[in-house]
Amino acid sequence: MWYPTVSDSGGSAMSADGRDAGPSGTEGATSAEKLAREIRRRRKLADLSQERLASLLGFTRQYLGAIENPNRGVASADVVAAIDAKLDANGALVALQAVAQAERRARRRSRSEGSSGATALASTTVVAVTPAVQVETAMPLDPYDELNCSGRLDTTVRVLAQLSGWEMDRRQFLTNAAFAAASFAEPALFALTAQPDERIARTVGARVGMTDVEIAIDNIAHLRKLDHRYGSGRIRRQVVQLLNSTAGLLASGSYSERVGKALVGAVGQATWLAGSMASDISNYSLAQRYYVQTLNLAVSAGDRRYAANVLSHMSRLVVQRGHAARSDEERIRHARQAVSLARAGKMIAQNSTTPVLAALLDAVEARGHALTGEPRATREAVLRAERHYGQARLGDEPQWLSFYTEAELAADLGRCLRDAGEPTEATQLIARALGSYEPWRVRSRCFVQTDLAAAHLVRGDHEHAAALGHDAVSTAMQVSSDRVRDRLGTLQWQLRGLGSDSRSTRELDGRISELLTRAPSDNEGDPTR
Repeated sequence: MWYPTVSDSGGSAMSADGRDAGPSGTEGATSAEKLAREIRRRRKLADLSQERLASLLGFTRQYLGAIENPNRGVASADVVAAIDAKLDANGALVALQAVAQAERRARRRSRSEGSSGATALASTTVVAVTPAVQVETAMPLDPYDELNCSGRLDTTVRVLAQLSGWEMDRRQFLTNAAFAAASFAEPALFALTAQPDERIARTVGARVGMTDVEIAIDNIAHLRKLDHRYGSGRIRRQVVQLLNSTAGLLASGSYSERVGKALVGAVGQATWLAGSMASDISNYSLAQRYYVQTLNLAVSAGDRRYAANVLSHMSRLVVQRGHAARSDEERIRHARQAVSLARAGKMIAQNSTTPVLAALLDAVEARGHALTGEPRATREAVLRAERHYGQARLGDEPQWLSFYTEAELAADLGRCLRDAGEPTEATQLIARALGSYEPWRVRSRCFVQTDLAAAHLVRGDHEHAAALGHDAVSTAMQVSSDRVRDRLGTLQWQLRGLGSDSRSTRELDGRISELLTRAPSDNEGDPTR
């Protein structure tokens, strides 16, 4: 995407090739121009200023101004879908966007085939990375947005600088944009076929050494623990700021090839953490964008293991949204997408995989099979995950994978078997996870307490379920996490579905209601809230 300053004044519109189309004329206009003008026309019909509509959508005014400027390319499908819904366009804007996107791809193919080696026209923009660092970059007239793959490290870094900068400036950034599981398909295919950047080293700018990279990685690991302990609502601002600053080092510093690859890895870990936290506060569209850019970074650095890890988290996010699907058709679609992403991760890792990484990929594949309703495929993937994890040796795994412990694996596999209709073994695995978590894994502990409470409800042990549910509510009060609140909401729905009038279940229902009706405090520090 892009971030120019565009006025909200009237006047004639200029087409991409410079012709004057008049104040609202569309004769001879491209679909991108028609889309931009139609958005502007409908906004004015709704008597909304750019600033007001941008506020309703969670955008900045400048960002909406760019969308209404036909010279600035085509906005992504989910952004246009959000605008279409807000302006009651009944799909008209979405249809225009699809045509404009097709024309855009055709122009790219034409330029690629007809002007190989030619220098592309570009305008220059300055991207703010940190208050102390500004990065001057060439901005293509037809830029990639945050859900697409540029194949260039410098473009990925610019996108990350923009995303993190916009987040710090705008609390409601992208909160109303739609999540689309299919948007992970192109990045996954790109990762399977793209080659790493030939050269990452830079010779211009302040010198960056390996110590600087190690400090960044240590900070990321520390923030990741704090996220588990206190929830993303409390920690997210620090992560976005760290991402912005490390992206600044990568964009403007000078470093050797070895340091550069390590720095790309550090920025990738910060980007992944920003995405994971966006998911934890229910901003799934933003999480999707960060995950795509994390995958781009891993491919640029030639880090197949980390690329596979990112695909596993894409798969996990799709499973998470699949459980919230409104129809069986939508659930199955998400499940199949999740399985495909996990298998793509295995293909990318190839011979570079490790036992724990293989177990992680098997586990998320099992989650997808379970969501599809395929017990046999689920059981086979569960057995593979257990076998691979049993081959792990201490010290042989990447540092960033150390968070996927035996307890996390047990919780994953327990949920797979629960969803596949094997509640007894599922309960044993989830209980094992609960007893093995480190003290700082507060959010994970709340998840499994809720899972166990639900499992005992299904088995008719209402008293035991209520005791575990009370424990989960007490734990939930320590973390700022929408995922925790969502799971307790599901538990409450299951409680009410049983029609039990026991004192213990009534008290649990009341405590959950009190927690869910209370404003999610401690999110004041989160830039997307």
